[in-house]
Amino acid sequence: MAPTSCAINHDYSQACTLFVNQLNAIHESILDAQCELAGAVCFAEEMVDRNHDIQRRLLQRDRSNGQLKRCIMNVEELSQKASKHKGRDYDRQIVEALDKYHAAEREAETLDRCVTADLKALIEHQNTDYARVLAPFSRYLGVAASTEANTAYILAKKVPNILRSAVHEDLTSNRPPCVPKPNEDEEGVSAAGGTIDARLEETPDDACRRRASGTASQPDNSAEAPGGGSASIDVTEDGRQGPSC
Repeated sequence: MAPTSCAINHDYSQACTLFVNQLNAIHESILDAQCELAGAVCFAEEMVDRNHDIQRRLLQRDRSNGQLKRCIMNVEELSQKASKHKGRDYDRQIVEALDKYHAAEREAETLDRCVTADLKALIEHQNTDYARVLAPFSRYLGVAASTEANTAYILAKKVPNILRSAVHEDLTSNRPPCVPKPNEDEEGVSAAGGTIDARLEETPDDACRRRASGTASQPDNSAEAPGGGSASIDVTEDGRQGPSC
């Protein structure tokens, strides 16, 4: 088929281009926003893991302090028994209880120093830690908000306005419809594979009128009838003979 010769409304292609470009921009902004959000989540997970570690050490320190209190109570009980029952040997038991007490005391002091240092570092750097989380998260919100605002304007207003203008122009203008032109060497082909002749669609009356108008230039195919009259015999399109009009 030959190309159309009517004028083309380029507003439709402009609207489609805007739509596709905006989808690509949304895709790129989503990737950028996901990177920022992933950074914020990573820093937040580090803070959560550190807090869990501090909580674990605090529990260990509390258990060590509980063990230290039990050792103190055991030493006091043994001292009271030794003062009441001077005949029995409580010195060895008191020495063993004191050894356990000193070991528990050293462990409790070590755990307390470690967890205290961790808590101090947490308090001193809490603003920095929060900033490490809030900075990428704020960038994520900014990218998402700007993309959403720009997308809302283009997809909700600009593209529909262009399409409405194009449709209105097509409805009100005298632009001819875009119908493809057939090629000059293109012929219609019948179902049987032959060339379609327009005369095959003629009625008998149309054929008679066509032959009557062309008798001056067409050869006479009539024959004398046996009775002195004349009878015309026409040759039809498919080669068969038939009566004239």
